[in-house]
Amino acid sequence: MLRASAGWPEIPRDQAQTGLNGSAFLVAAQDGEKTVGMTRLISDGGYMFGVADVVVLPEYRGRGIGRELISRAKQYIESTMRPGYKTYIFLTCPDERQGFYEACGFERCAGMFARINKE
Repeated sequence: MLRASAGWPEIPRDQAQTGLNGSAFLVAAQDGEKTVGMTRLISDGGYMFGVADVVVLPEYRGRGIGRELISRAKQYIESTMRPGYKTYIFLTCPDERQGFYEACGFERCAGMFARINKE
């Protein structure tokens, strides 16, 4: 439901569950029993974290939920670090979302990605 609300491609349920199970960190925002947003991190276990998903239902956007999700993900990362450690967080996002991530402390950089679709 969350993926569809963001206009992301549909993926098989078992593939999505495997991804969720393999996450280093996952946090969801709820309104009562309804999940209205989530983000998750992937990690190499050393110094790299990736923001794999940040999604908030359209009717809940603009309420600070996305910022709170990112904040909690950053708090988790900091909790894994020892003094002197340096960590990098990467993500990909469409151009129109870059301002949101800048407001969350991210910097713009050049990047590329590829999709592999098996029919």
